[in-house]
Amino acid sequence: MIMRKFIQKNERGFTLVEVMIALGILSFGVLAVASMQSSALLGTSRSNSVTIASNIATDRMERLMAISYDNLAVLGNGDNTYFSDAQELPLNMKDQDITWNVTPGPVASSLRITVSVQPRDMRNKITFTSLRINAF
Repeated sequence: MIMRKFIQKNERGFTLVEVMIALGILSFGVLAVASMQSSALLGTSRSNSVTIASNIATDRMERLMAISYDNLAVLGNGDNTYFSDAQELPLNMKDQDITWNVTPGPVASSLRITVSVQPRDMRNKITFTSLRINAF
């Protein structure tokens, strides 16, 4: 009997108000984590687009730099028919707008090569510029 009074007196449990407050705090925390998760997914998607665009621009720049100086000088501006890589690009890279431009450089016997890639899901372009000097 003494044991029974001791147990009943010291173990009361939680009230309904305390449980409701705890659930409210927990819900607020879960919503904050869900919001952070959606922001992280958006950031990951954007960084993936930038990486793909950078890879395409790097590839195009390397192809242009491999062309001889004289051929590059007459090649001119962004004729993408020169590059028949539409079949080579993976599906996630085919929705990029690729432009390139070859102009006279700042010094004699030089060409400025600019490659721009515009991912369809982003507002900003990825642009690489390089200088090609004719070594006689």
